[in-house]
Amino acid sequence: MHRYTDNDLNYINALICFMENLNEPWGIKDLESKHIYMNNHAIRYTNTPPNFDIEGRKDNEFPAAWAEISDELQDHDRLTEKRKQNTAIIETHYWNGEQSLRPYISNKTPLFNKNGRCLGTAWTSREITMLSPIELINKKTPSVLVTDIKQNIFTKKELDVIFWSQQKLSSKEISRFVGVSHRTVENKLQGIYNKIGINSVSQLIEHCKEKGWDKYIPPDLLKKGVVFC
Repeated sequence: MHRYTDNDLNYINALICFMENLNEPWGIKDLESKHIYMNNHAIRYTNTPPNFDIEGRKDNEFPAAWAEISDELQDHDRLTEKRKQNTAIIETHYWNGEQSLRPYISNKTPLFNKNGRCLGTAWTSREITMLSPIELINKKTPSVLVTDIKQNIFTKKELDVIFWSQQKLSSKEISRFVGVSHRTVENKLQGIYNKIGINSVSQLIEHCKEKGWDKYIPPDLLKKGVVFC
């Protein structure tokens, strides 16, 4: 692990005390991308076994599925150190032990000692939230994107049609995304209407808002990896 002075260690230990009881995942890595610390929320977020000693380990050494994107995560470390400012990426993987892909925003902040020397990075992650102007006006709580919804009414293909219909696309436009003819899209859309007792796209959009289905995104649109913001 990177060598630190006693003052540097005192600073890092103070940060650890601060992060220990935070309600979000927080961690610290050194200049070689070796982990120094993770709080309990970070352990759960990364799906790290409780008995795994993270200290001095790099991302690719973790016994977790996300280790496969370790190169991108370390690129994020280097970019943060180079810019000397907070940098963000979108991390898409099976976080928190979920069975479906979830996109999270990961923020990393460079840590400097009193002499201005970079000691490493502090990181935290949070789910991507969606807030429309109407929700903002009505002071609703932001929602998160989901790739699975609790329902037993629709098939996966119908859910895809519902998603693209909410984007107010035509049947021909939807057909290119879901891989069927536009007539099949129209038939599926009519079947969707019949299942929930509506007869228009506007009613479908309103119904999805009521059920919370407007936050659904087809899992095929998400790919494991990171996107630099």
